[in-house]
Amino acid sequence: MSLGVIYVSDYLNSEKVDIALDTRTFDKVLVRFKFYDKYFYILGIYRYHDYSIKEFNAELNSALDMMDCKNMVVAGDVNIDLFKQNEDTDDYRSILMGRGFYTFAPQITRPSKEDSSKGTCIDHIFFNSILDEEDVSIKIIDIDITDHFIVGLCFRMGYKPVKETITKINYNKVAQLLNTANWGSVFLRDDVNSALGSV
Repeated sequence: MSLGVIYVSDYLNSEKVDIALDTRTFDKVLVRFKFYDKYFYILGIYRYHDYSIKEFNAELNSALDMMDCKNMVVAGDVNIDLFKQNEDTDDYRSILMGRGFYTFAPQITRPSKEDSSKGTCIDHIFFNSILDEEDVSIKIIDIDITDHFIVGLCFRMGYKPVKETITKINYNKVAQLLNTANWGSVFLRDDVNSALGSV
């Protein structure tokens, strides 16, 4: 059963990447897209409730060992509450942060039925990239379709100017230099190569 879903804007050239990796504690989908002439990956995951967090952590650790985690996003319904401090949650964070992943400040992603200002942070986005923080942002969208808020990762699609070197030729200066040069030694030579060396 596949539970991973990633929506990617039509503006990004993206493709699903098949990964030869069997996992029993979580479902996954890997998408590659190009952004600012670099490839980025989104690993979408859903952790099954049937397995312990400890089993999931061990399998996630092994899976990430087999992947190039550069320029990658790990996102999904992980069902590990980042608001809680315990050994399993700390191990999960260590697995990701040990590979250079970071997350923006955790926000409620699954509201409480009684009080929408309280809840859990079980839907995660961890990011490992050379992009500046101003190029990406996380949006939490409160809608009533599910008991989770939608978590979105937004890339700023603005133009980044490329530094150009422009060379201007001052033709008046070139003409002046050619007119004031001593060409006598050039005209006295029979060999073109030696004439060029005499200038």
